[in-house]
Amino acid sequence: MSVAENYAIVCLDAVPDTIQAQMLKSSLELTGKSVIPISFAQMNQFAGNMLEVRDKNGKAVLLMSSTAFHSLDTGQITEIEKHVRIAHIAIPTIETLGGGSLRCMLAGIQIPRKGE
Repeated sequence: MSVAENYAIVCLDAVPDTIQAQMLKSSLELTGKSVIPISFAQMNQFAGNMLEVRDKNGKAVLLMSSTAFHSLDTGQITEIEKHVRIAHIAIPTIETLGGGSLRCMLAGIQIPRKGE
């Protein structure tokens, strides 16, 4: 799952209880987020292993691996691009040997800059 400012990318099928899956979706929607579902196959291609960051101009960018990007269908990409620009990079060695993907290689800083 990847939770960003205005959307969440989530594999609801990974939640075994359908009532809990619906509760998760509803909870995300109650926070004003658009829920973009992904499949098990996409999850296994690291489609949930993404991170929204800000570029030097303060614009949102969704970082992901090329494996994750190429697992998404056109509709999912279109929905994501309503919220953010996508940037992807090929990291097959990390994904094959490391067992993780792009988000595992990054650290988020959640504190505001001075003066904000």
